[in-house]
Amino acid sequence: LRIGHATPAGPYEVETLRLEDYVARVVAAEAAPNGGPAALEALAIVVRTFALGGRGRHASEGFDLCDLTHCQAMAAATAASRRAAETTTARVLAHGGRLATVVYTASCGGLSERPSRVWPSATDPPYLVSRPEPECREPRWGTEVSAADLQRALRVAGFRGALLRGLSVTERTASGRVGRLSLEGLAPDVISGDELRLAIGRSLGWQHLKSTLFDLTRTATGYRFDGRGAGHGVGLCETG
Repeated sequence: LRIGHATPAGPYEVETLRLEDYVARVVAAEAAPNGGPAALEALAIVVRTFALGGRGRHASEGFDLCDLTHCQAMAAATAASRRAAETTTARVLAHGGRLATVVYTASCGGLSERPSRVWPSATDPPYLVSRPEPECREPRWGTEVSAADLQRALRVAGFRGALLRGLSVTERTASGRVGRLSLEGLAPDVISGDELRLAIGRSLGWQHLKSTLFDLTRTATGYRFDGRGAGHGVGLCETG
């Protein structure tokens, strides 16, 4: 595989890796903390399936996959991640004789989500469903974001307007996640739950809005988010 490493200067630095070396490095970066051998092996199979299915994703830039969350993050391989790659060598997930479409998330918060409810253009294969995942329930999280910081994050994400006068949930998915929100005073005046998560994460840090499984409350200085889970909630839940 030809892997493109992002650089501050701009162009990617391209590195050629053996598939199993790549899998070991991705597992080291993406695995949940303190994951046991079976959890790492399950993730290794998903990582390998994604890599083979996504080969050539960055063909126009001269490599297969990047080392960002757009593809899969990478880190230095550990003894545990190497064992997971070696133990599952060449194993992939398939459906109907083809590589399966695979996704994984840090924690679904106790209920997984269908792809199309996060990414409107995505299809919903029969093996990526919304269902209770009691093993994945984590302690609740809460965070407050000031109105000024939220408006700054939305402006960076491309929203226009002098003042964000209100933010409210207008739609939830069947799993209880926030599907859409109204942005009073900005244009466009609607945003999806995952777009809001990404906008806040990229500008203010990923520790604020960890998932779209949250309740929203207006405060004196901004907005309070109380939720559970981490990530988009689709596919393999690493915590579970």
